[in-house]
Amino acid sequence: MTIADVSLAPPAAGLDTQERLTFLALQDQLKPNEIAYRRARLRGAKRFFGLDIHKDYALAFAVDAELTPAYGPVTVTWERFAAWIKKTLTPTDAVVIEMTTNSWETHDQLLPHVHSVTVVHPPSVKLITASPVMTDKKACEALAILLAAGLLRPVWVPDTKHREWRQLVATRHDRVVETTQAKNRLHAILHRHQLKAPKTSLPFSATHREWWLSLPVSPVEKLAVRQYLDTLEFNQKHIAEIEAVMVQELLTDDRLPYLIQLPGIGAVGAMTILAAIGPIDRFPDDRYLVGYAGLGGRVHASGKTKFAGSITKQGRIDLRSALVTAAQHAKRFHPYWKKVFAELSPRIGKPKAVVAIARQLLVSVWHILKKREADQHADSRLVAQAFLNFAMAEVGAIHLPDGQTAAEFVRRNLDILELGKDLQRVKRSRHEYLLPASTQPGAAPAATPKGNGRAQNTKAAQEKRRADAAAKREALAAKRQATAEKKGKPRQPRSDKGVKRGPNRITTEKRAGTVARAETT
Repeated sequence: MTIADVSLAPPAAGLDTQERLTFLALQDQLKPNEIAYRRARLRGAKRFFGLDIHKDYALAFAVDAELTPAYGPVTVTWERFAAWIKKTLTPTDAVVIEMTTNSWETHDQLLPHVHSVTVVHPPSVKLITASPVMTDKKACEALAILLAAGLLRPVWVPDTKHREWRQLVATRHDRVVETTQAKNRLHAILHRHQLKAPKTSLPFSATHREWWLSLPVSPVEKLAVRQYLDTLEFNQKHIAEIEAVMVQELLTDDRLPYLIQLPGIGAVGAMTILAAIGPIDRFPDDRYLVGYAGLGGRVHASGKTKFAGSITKQGRIDLRSALVTAAQHAKRFHPYWKKVFAELSPRIGKPKAVVAIARQLLVSVWHILKKREADQHADSRLVAQAFLNFAMAEVGAIHLPDGQTAAEFVRRNLDILELGKDLQRVKRSRHEYLLPASTQPGAAPAATPKGNGRAQNTKAAQEKRRADAAAKREALAAKRQATAEKKGKPRQPRSDKGVKRGPNRITTEKRAGTVARAETT
């Protein structure tokens, strides 16, 4: 099949010279089988609507299969939009809208009443963005014509869960940006007056608030300092709340352990990746996922001139940023990626080496999510530490699902990945945790405590400690009750408990006797 076989003449017939050239250029960018596939999806549709949606209204225009105007243009306000859908649209109408703030809501309203709804990314619609003269009428007309011709590449419409996840990621990013701006402005005030920040890794913590408020600056700058500190406190509180919701959402997703095993990916990184990717089946190959993140290289091949450039950056910036952050961690702490970085950095430079590792990590993401398997470069000990850090630092030991302990959480996820069946202990900081026995075939038995230690990180041990503590409290309460009954009056709490008291009668007499003996001597 060639481009000419895909009915090139009818779609371009009603266009002027400039629009026809743009139309041909757009059609040449697409593979013939893509156009045929899109037209097959539209089989059964008789009218093709283009909706140019705005804040207060939408402009609708439609053509038929021969690109003859069939409706509009008509302006519809959002108050009348639901009634307009019921009155005008039929199950044989295909609709296209551009991606904007209210696209998902508009998509959900349209979908039950029409043949199909296509959402497109505005920069991809060259007939609109490249036209020297563009109005709302021309925009919706171009959308309708391109939809009928099969030349629009739709974007994925996420379900409600992934929309909310994307909103969480975006909101957290906004709070982080505001936090960074406030910190930079506080540093600028210090720099303006040649002052030094507190010598600590956390100069903006609450313990240093009084130091900032006591700076020798003007009253106006004092007001700015106080407001910046309030901004930091506000944003840090909101970031903590957002991350807590992220963690609880992730714990319900069975893809979580496959991402946490990768170096540098925690709760925020996993949420960002899953929210951006959605179902991994959307990407038939890892190259599609790399292109979706904008981590693929630019290529120019014309005649005898062929060269490759930097990454395209034409994709989801949040996904690309999460992978670059993971790569920064991997090159420092993971043995395999440290070796890769050491080999690449002398040849292409450190920044490009980090981006190359980010791309390879994204390829690993596609394979492990597609095949549901462990990463081929996974280190069982490091993966166990990653699960333990996630359980202790991000989830919290008391918030783990199904009443699990941290060690049981680690073992459960290791067994999902089929890793570490012989791993018995895992360290975090100065503490060592004993793992339960693995359920994998041929696994080693559970380890016994070393020296005078005891297995404190098991559910049975926790229950025993709780029971012992409760028994001690009951015994102490009974002893106090018995003492009170014996004296015939309730025990009075001592007001000076915990305070160093002065000399009493006994200590005074002892001191007097000691002085007398000293004088006699």
